[in-house]
Amino acid sequence: MELPTSFVNIDYEPLFKHLIAGGWEQADAVTYDSMLSLAELTEGWMPRQELAGLPASDLMIIDRLWRLCSGNRFGFSVQAKLYHELDQNSLYKGCEEIVEYQHYYHHRNSLEKVEETFAALVGWKSRQYRDRHSSHTGKWTFQRHEKVPCDLNAPVGHLPSTFKLGSGKNEKLTDGGDSYGSLWVDEYTYYEWSENSFVDSDFLREFYRYFNDW
Repeated sequence: MELPTSFVNIDYEPLFKHLIAGGWEQADAVTYDSMLSLAELTEGWMPRQELAGLPASDLMIIDRLWRLCSGNRFGFSVQAKLYHELDQNSLYKGCEEIVEYQHYYHHRNSLEKVEETFAALVGWKSRQYRDRHSSHTGKWTFQRHEKVPCDLNAPVGHLPSTFKLGSGKNEKLTDGGDSYGSLWVDEYTYYEWSENSFVDSDFLREFYRYFNDW
């Protein structure tokens, strides 16, 4: 099979070989590295502002290879469709215009339910952290559920592990830098993150909206 040409000269032959051989875990790792390469990054996370600059042609190649080799069970667009169908309002469309306190947090609660439901649907473990200063603005993080097989018996949308790209840089700020927020990890520990970092659900929301705009 002759693969489509990458916009930035990335070789997708290794990804295709892993997928066609059923090496789903290896393909997952290659996809992760390829996505970082598309954004010209070497670190293990991708700021949301990088999404707009990702070449659509390459994203389509990666997505089509996953869908082709999995019989449309896995892929970015498969995940995006599932996420979008859970709740049309889950993509924060118009959220910035919600100014009334009660309406805003009712909207937030519905979004959090979508994130939890999506994680359960695709076989990802989810954890909601509570905000350091309040109890109503939880943050989510995801990971592959270790009990879910890394094969075609996994739930639809289980792979690739898209959330890895948005794992962010959770770090405690000690230099007086600009703080964007903080969250409790346990009873005694909390992390702060800078304005350019994020938690997984925020990245997924933006990434899946990007796919639904195609």
